[in-house]
Amino acid sequence: MEADKKEAQPVIGEYKEKPVIRIPIVDNPSSDNAWHWFTFGRSKAKAIVKFYDAIKKFAEE
Repeated sequence: MEADKKEAQPVIGEYKEKPVIRIPIVDNPSSDNAWHWFTFGRSKAKAIVKFYDAIKKFAEE
C-alpha cells in the first residue's frame, strides 16, 4: 500500500493571469492549504536557479 503512494510534485498554474509554480513543502500537501506550498513566479524562479548552489549548501547545513 505504501509503495502505491506517489510523492507530491510541483504544480505549474496561473495567478492573476501570470505563471506560477507551487512546490510542496510538506508530505501529503492539501491544495486548499497555502502553507503546504512554496509558490513563486518566474523572476523568483530565475533567482533560485542562479543561486542554486548557495541554496543547496544552506539546506544541507
